[in-house]
Amino acid sequence: MLKFPESWSKLNVVLCHDWLTGMRGGERVLEILCQAFPEAPIFTMIHNPGSVSDIISSHKIKTSYLQNVPASWIITECSFPFSPRRLMECVRPKQTW
Repeated sequence: MLKFPESWSKLNVVLCHDWLTGMRGGERVLEILCQAFPEAPIFTMIHNPGSVSDIISSHKIKTSYLQNVPASWIITECSFPFSPRRLMECVRPKQTW
């Protein structure tokens, strides 16, 4: 088990990731951050349940409206590099933690 600074437990943190559709490099980093901040919700455009680790899945995962668009993962992965603000527009938290 990884050890993190005790002061981190007092922080209000929201984790944000582009899409959760598999376990690649970015998801492995997110997994470590999930261990550091076990109460932090995760905001993402798309989540494919069962495609990420149990550590990530144990967090509250909030998806965008794209979650309900058929084949949205294709649209998102192809167009995301051309519109970096899309992530913030889709998953911006409406409340402060």
